[in-house]
Amino acid sequence: MKTDEKFFSFIVKTDFTQSSHRFDQCGIVMYLDSENWLKASVEYENESFAHLGSVVTNHGYSDWATTAISADVKTMWYRLSRREDDYCIECSRDGIAFSQMRVCHMWEGAGEISFGIYACSPEDSSFKAVFTDMQMTPLRVESPRRSAARPLRMTAIKSKAREPFRSRAVLLSVCFMQQLRTFPTSSF
Repeated sequence: MKTDEKFFSFIVKTDFTQSSHRFDQCGIVMYLDSENWLKASVEYENESFAHLGSVVTNHGYSDWATTAISADVKTMWYRLSRREDDYCIECSRDGIAFSQMRVCHMWEGAGEISFGIYACSPEDSSFKAVFTDMQMTPLRVESPRRSAARPLRMTAIKSKAREPFRSRAVLLSVCFMQQLRTFPTSSF
C-alpha cells in the first residue's frame, strides 16, 4: 500500500506455522527505496528457537535488532505506527496487548511511503505465510508505564556502518551510535 498520511497505525496478524527452513520469515515492512526501509518479523532459525526482530535502514546503513523466542510461537501480531517521519513497531501474541519492539526516525520518511506485509525464504525453500486481520487505524501507540508525571519518550539513533556486507535477504552492517536524538512523544 502507498500513503502520504502522516499519522496512522497499521495492524496485521501473521501466521508462519509452515516455516521450517532457516531464515524463513514474515512480518511488516515500510519501504522507500533500497537505501531507506524498515521491517519487523519472526525469522525461523531451528526447531528450538526463532528470532523476533527488526531492521531499520537509513541512507544505506542498517541496524538489526533481534531476540530469541521459542520455535513454538507460530503467530504474531504487528502494529506499525507513523508520526510524520518517526515510526514505532510493536508486536503482540494476542492482538490486544502490544509491546514496543523499535522506535526510529527515517531520515527520508516524511513523504509518501509504501508499507504492508512481506514474506521471504532466502535459502532454497518456500513456505506458506498467512496474513489476516489487517487494518489501518488512527495513530495508536500505548505504553503501560506512561503517566502524566512521566511522559513516554521516543529515541531515534543515527548510526554509521563499519564493515558493511550483503546477504540475499537484506543489507546488514555492524553499526555504532554516532548521534542520539531524543524527542517527546506526547502526541505519538
